[in-house]
Amino acid sequence: AADGAMATKRKREAPKAPGVAPGAGGSSLDEFRKTVQELRTRSQSKITGLTKLADSLHEAAQEVTDIITEEISSADLSRVQPLISVVDSVLKKVGRDYKTHLSAKIPSVLHGAILKSDDKLRGWLQKMVSESWRKHDLFPMPVLDVLDGIFLGRPPPSVAVPPPPPAAPVASAAPPPPPPAAPPAAG
Repeated sequence: AADGAMATKRKREAPKAPGVAPGAGGSSLDEFRKTVQELRTRSQSKITGLTKLADSLHEAAQEVTDIITEEISSADLSRVQPLISVVDSVLKKVGRDYKTHLSAKIPSVLHGAILKSDDKLRGWLQKMVSESWRKHDLFPMPVLDVLDGIFLGRPPPSVAVPPPPPAAPVASAAPPPPPPAAPPAAG
């Protein structure tokens, strides 16, 4: 019976994500997920290890982003700081597609973190945004502006901050000009 119990506890192998580089398959994503779930402190060696793993998984940046943002969203208060530190490290040392994927998710994730944080953590998060992410241009300016707004009590947009739309002709609010007068009828 013990063997049967062991079998049910075995991790299922995650399907290989589309576009994942050879060698960066499900097992590496599983390793990243497991390490993120085990992160309890701001251990520099663990954060560095997660950053290196994220770098090796850059072609699976969307999946890695989902793992870290879901973990932040569900984490206890004590784990928010270490997890946000991983985001900061990945943005600074890897960048690439992570900046794009995290830009889409970080406003709602940070908002959730602020809602469950105490004053000390809230101050730390605000410093992270202003003294790291803004200072080093780790997110596009519109995303940073949304993050600043969250600290001022404005909820994030329900959808990620979209890129600015292409320039389109501006419709005039004035009514259209009247049609030209018809020439007088001959005759």
